[in-house]
Amino acid sequence: MEQKAMQAYVDALNANDPEAVGAIFAEDGYFSDGATRLINLPDGNGTGPAEIAEIFKGIMGQFHVSVEIIKMNKQSMEYDVHLGDEITLPCVGTCTVNEKGEVTEYMARPR
Repeated sequence: MEQKAMQAYVDALNANDPEAVGAIFAEDGYFSDGATRLINLPDGNGTGPAEIAEIFKGIMGQFHVSVEIIKMNKQSMEYDVHLGDEITLPCVGTCTVNEKGEVTEYMARPR
């Protein structure tokens, strides 16, 4: 189930759709993005679909986002996030889901 959720996350990012990113999370789902440390920005942390969508509205308001999966594992993946044409963030993400397939925790860090 985690692989399906991670693919949905990538698809939502590639669609540049912050609401779709938020929609994969449970109401109490937690998101932590530390990959932005690579470009000297603070971690993006949020709980619940609305708060997580707001994080991505900010990012997607500044950049066109595209994601390339490097390696998909059972509960993690390695991927590159491209912010426009100039910035690439090599990331690793871990994911846990509940019985409904909603993300309860997603952690992204630099790889």
